[in-house]
Amino acid sequence: MWGKAFGKAPSDAMTDAVEARAQLVNQASPMYSGVQTKTDYRGFTPSFTGWLWWLGKGSLAVLDQALFAGANFIVNILLARWLVPADYGAFALAFSVVLLLGSFHTATLTEPMLVFGPGKYRNEFHAYLRLLLYGHFALMSASALLLGVAGELIAVFKSSAVGHTLIGAAIASPLLLLLWLVRRACYVKLHPGWSAMGGCLYLVILVPAMLRVHGKQFFTPAVPLVIMGVAALVVSGFLLVLLRPRWTSVPGGLGFAMVAAEHWHYSRWSLAAVVINCPTNIYFIILPAWLGLSGVGALRAILNVSAPASQTIAAFSLILLPALVVECQRAGVGGMNRTMKLYVTLLSIGALAYLGVLWVGRFLVLGFLYSGKYSEYASFPLLMACLLPFANVASTTISNGLRALERPDCICWCYVASTIVAVFVGIPLAVKFGVGGAVTGILFSNASASLGMIFLYRKLTHIGGVPELDRAAELTEQG
Repeated sequence: MWGKAFGKAPSDAMTDAVEARAQLVNQASPMYSGVQTKTDYRGFTPSFTGWLWWLGKGSLAVLDQALFAGANFIVNILLARWLVPADYGAFALAFSVVLLLGSFHTATLTEPMLVFGPGKYRNEFHAYLRLLLYGHFALMSASALLLGVAGELIAVFKSSAVGHTLIGAAIASPLLLLLWLVRRACYVKLHPGWSAMGGCLYLVILVPAMLRVHGKQFFTPAVPLVIMGVAALVVSGFLLVLLRPRWTSVPGGLGFAMVAAEHWHYSRWSLAAVVINCPTNIYFIILPAWLGLSGVGALRAILNVSAPASQTIAAFSLILLPALVVECQRAGVGGMNRTMKLYVTLLSIGALAYLGVLWVGRFLVLGFLYSGKYSEYASFPLLMACLLPFANVASTTISNGLRALERPDCICWCYVASTIVAVFVGIPLAVKFGVGGAVTGILFSNASASLGMIFLYRKLTHIGGVPELDRAAELTEQG
């Protein structure tokens, strides 16, 4: 199946053809014009050393994601244990709004950075990062203000708990998303170890602070969000010291208007995809009307159980996109396909092992995590949640391949199909069957997006949507 999805890869090239490939691609494709052929991405050479490079960088990426996601996972588990279901539902709702803002932020700033950073702006990355930071503060200042006003209105006219928690999200969101940006910048430089050090610092700050404030009179669902924001600010400062953005402009250097135009040209389709598709977060925002805040809290609690597998997939994804950009320059689509097949194989095996272990010990796991809460969801809802990582493996791999080819428009159209499934299948399932129906709807939405991406990627690469890359690779192999 995966071989068909990725197409037939050309034969492996010799290591000494790497620079010639890059030169040919630069000449043939305006997509990568201006990229230097000299590169420090030694891990992409077809050798034993290259595989060790992948293993080392991938392990650091998993460690990084484990630290950050582990800290947030611990906070979610603690809050699920400490708070009544309605208060935990308010936290889950507010955090979902932060994640929704993060989707727009990623589409506008982070995703283009992962494509342009190791490509056309590689030699000017420190100046490029400065401009991205300016863009972050401009974008998030306006977003936080609007979210804070909305929270105040909700607190006055609807629900005090939800409104005040949204105000906490308004305070935390610029700081949390700043951390998202600078963490990804470490991956552009292929230094996941830097981000892992930041993850360790984040864990050390966040969890003890949460334990310290628990039980205090002022402890509300908004307080954990503010603490997360403060921890993110400290870690962001640490990572920026390592990344060393160039804070002063130089004559003839990168201009904000030029970078903004490049980002808009790329991200307009990504932004459309965010607007069209939010099949997970939409449940947390819409379903309180039918399930109540306690039902939303239960949905978050069940999805937490599959989070470690999903976060591992996300960790490899952080290094996969820059790798595919460089591989596309070096070896064309065939080189990308080989990398993507390896990614899918390894993570599918891991997801299967996780599913087996979790399903056998599901009652023990839920009892340990939630002190007896949510055990009624240990059958069908939990099974659907455990299948989500398989859909994530497929969608993450193919979507990164499309992004490396600078075809976010294809991803957008797949999210159209995913949203149609979410609205006309997922939401009705959730209304009729509760938490189990909501998880099933999320799975169906993700699976439909994955199938659409596989179809479009095959069509794009087989018909010749990127002929200049394949032609460059073939000429190099023949030479």
